[in-house]
Amino acid sequence: LLGVFAVVPGLWRFAGLEATARPAAIMGATAPQCLIFLLGLAAAPLVAVLHGLRSGATTRPGLSGALAGLACSAAAATGYALHCPEDDPLFFAVWYLGAMLLAGAIAALAGRRALRW
Repeated sequence: LLGVFAVVPGLWRFAGLEATARPAAIMGATAPQCLIFLLGLAAAPLVAVLHGLRSGATTRPGLSGALAGLACSAAAATGYALHCPEDDPLFFAVWYLGAMLLAGAIAALAGRRALRW
């Protein structure tokens, strides 16, 4: 559901831009910092959530890790958005959603090892 709220406005913006303006809208001025900060802000809560999930008995540790990663990165993205100077929907669709999916993938791998019993 979150992807729909990020991708639909991003695609709308992408379609409305000229081809020469699209790269600047996607990259913005802070793309590398955005990715690093979002992953960094999600790291500590993710470690805490995975530690808490270890006391349970999940039958799908990879999925549990991925969902924990998505939740922690969504919270990090919400907080970071308050300070981010970018306001283009295309930037959000690419970098915020990309960072959240990357955090989910990393957490899925970590969950497979940390949450198995």
